[in-house]
Amino acid sequence: AVINPTNGCAYTTTTSVSQNTLVPTTSVSATGTITCTNPTVTLNSTLAGKTYTWTTASGSSIANTQNTTANVSGTHILVVVDPINGCSSTATVNVIENKQKPDATFNIDPAKGTAPLVVNFSPNATQASNTFAWNFGDSNNNTSILTTPNHTYNDLGSYVISLVVTNNASQCKDSTQLTVLVYENSSIVIPNVFTPNGDGANDSFKIHTVGINELTCEIYNRWGTKLYTISGPNDSWDGAENSAGTYFFILNAKGIDGKEYNEKGFLTMFK
Repeated sequence: AVINPTNGCAYTTTTSVSQNTLVPTTSVSATGTITCTNPTVTLNSTLAGKTYTWTTASGSSIANTQNTTANVSGTHILVVVDPINGCSSTATVNVIENKQKPDATFNIDPAKGTAPLVVNFSPNATQASNTFAWNFGDSNNNTSILTTPNHTYNDLGSYVISLVVTNNASQCKDSTQLTVLVYENSSIVIPNVFTPNGDGANDSFKIHTVGINELTCEIYNRWGTKLYTISGPNDSWDGAENSAGTYFFILNAKGIDGKEYNEKGFLTMFK
């Protein structure tokens, strides 16, 4: 009301005032889990047409976007503001990270032997959440997805076996390699005569071996003087500086199969 103080007349009028204190409400969600193959997840807000400020679990700030992405685990906070009335609300979402690495170490039994060799493979970790991918390293590129497979090696050689293990939940991988050795049974044949006459046949004292990886053979004359030491299965004695006659040898050797050889005897050189 308005009153004129001079004459006391009064005038009255009315008006209406509206109130807008409606607080915006929203919820946020994360699309999945951070894994080894999925390094980011999307954060979604359900309320459109407002202003937004995200604060990530790492403390960084992202503004002016309703939806965003996250590459770290933890609690992410969204503040939504209604630009008309300035009212705001807060919503949070927890981002989960799973980067659990599996264990790909494994055992082989046996690790070496003669053909045909049946080898059993067993991983040290056999969790049901793991997937196994074996490669047996042979010429046919044989593989298996069994947890504890076996494989038969029919040919001589050294085989590199690889295992890749995948954790199905985190999609993280680990790999390991081991070697299987397939060999012949060792044997030694020691000649008792050689003829170093230069005709290209039997010109040296050469020990014939199969599957021997260690060998020494000492050659002595009849007075017990050591003349030469054959070192290794590929070495030999040509007797070039010695005369024809009978000599004595002492041999020690070991095969790849673990068999040991200790031999003594005589050999004759003809010229």
